[in-house]
Amino acid sequence: MILFVLLMFVSGMPFSVSAREQAFQTLTWPSRQTLFLDPSLINISQLLPGDEYIDHADIRFDTQAGETMIQTIEQGVAHLQKKLVDLDKEIGPGNPWYEQIRRDVVAVIDEIINHKNTLSESLERIKNVERVVFQGAQRLEEIRSTIDQTKNVISTLTTALYELSHRIYDQHGNIDDLKLFINDDKEISTTTLEANQYHHIITRLDELVQAMNSHQSQQARRIRISNENKRRLREEIASFGAKVQNLEQKRKLLIEYLELYRVNRERMWNRAINIFETRRDIHDSIVATIEEIKTRKFTAPFDVDQKLEELRNLEPYAEFERSAELSWPIMPVSQISRKFKDPDFQAQYGFSFMGIEIPAPQQTPLYAADDGIVYRTVIDTWLGVSRFLLMHRWGYLSIYQFPSIVLVRDGDIVRRWQLIWYSGGEPGTPGAWFISKRPNLTFMVVNNFQFQDPLNVLDLSIFKPDNNLTLEYKIKYLQDIYRRPRDLYKVEFIPWSSLNERRQNFLDLYAVWIYRSLAFWMDAAAGSNIDLDVGICIWFAESSMGRFLTTENNIGNVGNNDRWDRIGFNSALEGARLIYSTLNNQYLWHYHTIIELNGYGNKRGAIYASSPYNRQNNVVKCLSMIKWYYVPDDFPFRTWPNPRKQ
Repeated sequence: MILFVLLMFVSGMPFSVSAREQAFQTLTWPSRQTLFLDPSLINISQLLPGDEYIDHADIRFDTQAGETMIQTIEQGVAHLQKKLVDLDKEIGPGNPWYEQIRRDVVAVIDEIINHKNTLSESLERIKNVERVVFQGAQRLEEIRSTIDQTKNVISTLTTALYELSHRIYDQHGNIDDLKLFINDDKEISTTTLEANQYHHIITRLDELVQAMNSHQSQQARRIRISNENKRRLREEIASFGAKVQNLEQKRKLLIEYLELYRVNRERMWNRAINIFETRRDIHDSIVATIEEIKTRKFTAPFDVDQKLEELRNLEPYAEFERSAELSWPIMPVSQISRKFKDPDFQAQYGFSFMGIEIPAPQQTPLYAADDGIVYRTVIDTWLGVSRFLLMHRWGYLSIYQFPSIVLVRDGDIVRRWQLIWYSGGEPGTPGAWFISKRPNLTFMVVNNFQFQDPLNVLDLSIFKPDNNLTLEYKIKYLQDIYRRPRDLYKVEFIPWSSLNERRQNFLDLYAVWIYRSLAFWMDAAAGSNIDLDVGICIWFAESSMGRFLTTENNIGNVGNNDRWDRIGFNSALEGARLIYSTLNNQYLWHYHTIIELNGYGNKRGAIYASSPYNRQNNVVKCLSMIKWYYVPDDFPFRTWPNPRKQ
């Protein structure tokens, strides 16, 4: 590409035959890299910072296969409905137990039908966005071709301009008497013709640059639209696949459920018990496990005393004052849908609800509330409820209910904020069934073998000021705010509804050059299993959004390899990817929270940055703006297990 150094051009005076000197007196010595243009035209690039990045990843989706999946679900629903009709005929009306089970089954079938309709709409959106992406790619190629052609013409005209100007002027921009003498043997009309040619070339250059301005502006808009459409397409495809898997799982389980009910109903009626777990069963099982630990009559398949000794000798979590006895097991927490000892629960089920219910989308990451031992996991993939119990220091136990995916085993020692499970709770799915009425994490805390309100031992300052906490928790909320080591409450949240909108808005506000592209950051974080926003905020803290770099493209400004030295990178994307890769390297792979990455919370171990305070302050504030809640100092940065862990 020709480097265009834009300088001032002509005063606007017309060329005169009678005064050759006057005709050229405002010109300066040109070069092949210089255009002399009117100042009003100095706007050659319409590309905003970041607009030049386009994700070239090939995004394809087999829409025919998608339609087949939807048809399979429709056929499965029809089969389910027939099974239910057959049971109705076989059992007949008037059995209250069957009527309750039937209501639960019908509710799940209705949900499958509703989600199936949503899938059809999603498939249509995928088709439309695919078409738009394809058309956009074609248009972008046309624009780029036009820009390349324009640059070639500009290059040719610049060369002509260069050669014409050399016939009259010296290197200082003055009329060269020798060149003038040599040209004096020409006809005056020839000199006039050269002047007119010069004027024509300048005019043509002006027109071409204006045209290129327009084309580059179109290119910038097209790239932005293309990146956004590809991002939407990726999200739609991922969402479609997850929904199909979820509905198929529900359908198959319901078929098995109805068949088991048909075969075993006589036995169940005669014994007057339900072979499926109830809320009372779960409560009694948890109480029995707590009693087992209290009396030290361990039935775990590992040496509990040895594990407890290992836990006692474990180096304490990050060297900073603990903001609360336990950390939140899930993030974000926008509301508590059922509180400790909820009176409605007591009235419905006849015993107290001994935890809190936190609404969460299916498969939201779950974290260990503190260093501890996985004492017992109950992973019921069919007709029961999945749950697990952790033993912590200082007499604490924590119980998690409705996990969907489990990453650890009984006897494992886990660290505070370590990613260990994913949430579930959606009715009709394994580990939840009809016990749960909505996707959630039910979380319980036991201290000294007594159930305790979890909100009394968790940091309530993560909630925004407009939280819906009741009066009984307001005082603790204010106390937790006061204990914060930094004032986050002056942070202005980015006013956009979706997370991706807030991310892009943050980049628009603070970023420079290619780093303003959200698609760029998504590509940088891909496959790292590190929270996307943590990488953005490390970059924000280390190099002021790319404004200050220690080495080329090193926007993290730290040693981004396992040798721990500062190096430059061949491209901006390579430098951004190394931020995420560094958090998985041999020095940092075992850390889970942002505070462990710097000298503020980790004075002895390997760290990412040595800043004792400012870096942590900037990262936390940046994350709070993007996440739209007050991020804690020990925010967990892993969303899936480290792919490089040995």
